[in-house]
Amino acid sequence: MAGQPLLRLLPSRYDDGVFEPRSRSAAGGQLPSARVVSQAVTRSEDVPDARFTLSVMQWGQFVDHDLMLTPHFSLDGGAGIACCTDAGLPLPAQQLHPQCLPITIPTTDPFYGPLGQACMDFVRSLPAPAPTCGATRDAQQQNVLSHFLDGSNVYGSEEAHQRHLRQLGGGWLRTQPGSLLPADSQGGGCINATTVCFEAGDVRVNEQISLTVTHTIWMRQHNRVASALAARHTTWDDERLFQEARRIVVAQMQHITYNEWLPTLLDADFLTRNELLPGTGTAHSEKYMSTLNPSISNEFATAAFRFGHSMVSGTLKMFSALGGSATSVLLRDFFFDPHLLYSSERLNELARGLVAQQAQALDGYFAEDLTEHLFQGDGDAYGLDLVALNIQRGRDHGLATYNDARAAAGLPRAQRWEDLSSDLPDEAITALRAAYGHVDDVDMFVGGVLERPLPGVALGRTFGRLIGDQFIRLRHGDNFFYDLGGDRPWQLTGAQLAQVRRTSWARVLCDNVDGITRVQPLAFRVADTAANAVTDCDSRAIPTVDLSQW
Repeated sequence: MAGQPLLRLLPSRYDDGVFEPRSRSAAGGQLPSARVVSQAVTRSEDVPDARFTLSVMQWGQFVDHDLMLTPHFSLDGGAGIACCTDAGLPLPAQQLHPQCLPITIPTTDPFYGPLGQACMDFVRSLPAPAPTCGATRDAQQQNVLSHFLDGSNVYGSEEAHQRHLRQLGGGWLRTQPGSLLPADSQGGGCINATTVCFEAGDVRVNEQISLTVTHTIWMRQHNRVASALAARHTTWDDERLFQEARRIVVAQMQHITYNEWLPTLLDADFLTRNELLPGTGTAHSEKYMSTLNPSISNEFATAAFRFGHSMVSGTLKMFSALGGSATSVLLRDFFFDPHLLYSSERLNELARGLVAQQAQALDGYFAEDLTEHLFQGDGDAYGLDLVALNIQRGRDHGLATYNDARAAAGLPRAQRWEDLSSDLPDEAITALRAAYGHVDDVDMFVGGVLERPLPGVALGRTFGRLIGDQFIRLRHGDNFFYDLGGDRPWQLTGAQLAQVRRTSWARVLCDNVDGITRVQPLAFRVADTAANAVTDCDSRAIPTVDLSQW
């Protein structure tokens, strides 16, 4: 349920064993600044992955925002905490809030240095309440979402939020003209918007424009399903229509995640051995394990599932048609500013880009839009560094190190830098050696994104196992997973289950984006001229879901 602590798979690495962030090197002295590490180990270069579309990255962010959100400390009344001066300089010690953990930027920094920036804001995450008043234990951060893969990014994690999103008629979610997401009634969802921003089940809906497109598609999918049910069942009231449509949509989201998306990340042997691939036909699953803890792990949330940051493209292509011409926009210009989507053609063009543009490869190359211009304000020359923020967040959470994670994943613990050569390229090891004082210092996020991917998939061995562990527990530890049988009152019938299994990301795009009439059937994978050629939406290769089974 929402508001519960993250699960910790590995022993924490707090300096005091309780809550003080990891700061000390195994070689003695202090760990390098998170910005220094970011600069040392990442590069900015366009390296597309010829196998996977931008949808792989975007689906990852969408799923992330279904599973977890860790709140930060704030002032009384909810105001944010400033950890640097307005000029980007360190605050005097006596003015620094105790929950500040600002990132130091050296004067020699090639980007921020000439801009006079010596401090990057960073506020610590809020821990979950201790189970016993006054208990002494290491802190576990909390998750304000519902942990499960349950469509909370569409429907919210709290009843009041869900009701706010509902039209309360016809089973629909609220919309704006043009079948757009509802307008942000609080007025605080955007920092750069020239028009009103949007609301959805997750507060980060406006974070970047391709994410907003994905939210829009799934809101439309819910309303499309609700309308089909209403046409068939004229006696059903709004509540019945809404909950039945929600049940179908969540099942479709779960099916796409396990059937199409996870196979782009995890090797087939792992998926098969751990029974993660969905079944076929009308047969139900009996894989639920009541003893399995399905909570989101800190290692997954704070390090491994941030792998997609390396796959982000700083240039978003907008296609007039699949295989047609494309214009482009810079990602940095559309953080918290989705105004383009008020044009239906721009929304169509960006949706086509999800399946026509290649994702960036998972490696040490990151878009400058993330490492220098993250959440940059209008008229500003710089923003934040997401890689540095990820590193600092791991230290804030007392995360175990990359070496700890390697050992947990069944890999040999590195005693020397050379021991990493089986999983990391030589140039990555050289960069790590230059940044860190000891091989045991390497932050989990840094080592994981630098690993070579396993054959045919995006992830390396360590992140593959951490992410695989989480999706095992999200499937086999969820008593409401869509394919379960066993006479559960909420289970789908065999005929309904067979229809859900016809769902694909391509089908959802065809049904909900007017500008997509042709697409490759495996939309997470780059189209080719053979097994995954672009085809008409009414092709048998992109089967429809028969909602008359409900």
